[in-house]
Amino acid sequence: AMSMMPGWHVTSFPPYFVAGALYSGCAAIITLFVLLRYLFKFEAYMTPEIMDKTARLTFAIAMAWNFLNLSEYASIWYSHDMFEHEMLIDKFTGPYAGIVWTMLFCATIVPFAMAWKKVRVNMWAMFVISLLIQLGMWLERFQIVSPPLASNHEPWTQAVVWPGLVQMTITAASFGWFTMLFLIFCKVFPSVSMYEVKEMVYHRNKHGKKKLQDMEKLKMI
Repeated sequence: AMSMMPGWHVTSFPPYFVAGALYSGCAAIITLFVLLRYLFKFEAYMTPEIMDKTARLTFAIAMAWNFLNLSEYASIWYSHDMFEHEMLIDKFTGPYAGIVWTMLFCATIVPFAMAWKKVRVNMWAMFVISLLIQLGMWLERFQIVSPPLASNHEPWTQAVVWPGLVQMTITAASFGWFTMLFLIFCKVFPSVSMYEVKEMVYHRNKHGKKKLQDMEKLKMI
């Protein structure tokens, strides 16, 4: 926010990045939720009710992120700065236009589908939505860095920057490391907390008509 580079001189960046991190984090949780539910047969523990609450939280954060994103564009447009205007117009019509419009569709339009409960409790619909949101948020980070470099104060330093083989390899390796470490964690440690399972069995026994045979054993743990 303290940089004079067009597109980076925005005071809303601190809350904007916090909201973006929470937004992409909730989408990643939904993705892992669906994968663990079907790969490890956790349908009894990862219920549609839990998905509904997670989707509600994600939708609320998405609306906050959309507001901050709109505030960023509005502050640039009303700044009366020629370089800021040029950067904003070039972002939507220049060489990065496809990335920007794809980002806006995935991270801004797609989340509105979570306004309907039928979508929120549909596991595969939420899985697709979460993947699109994560794609949009990754493109959002890219469009923050590259477009301002293509339209700055010094014309001889302007250049269209695209990721090369090294950058793409580092990105692929990051996804690979995360996937490997997450699978190791699921292999070594319980994926579902024992205390949550005990609480779930207790409530089912309390409100159900039939007493579970293993209830006394669970209370002794």
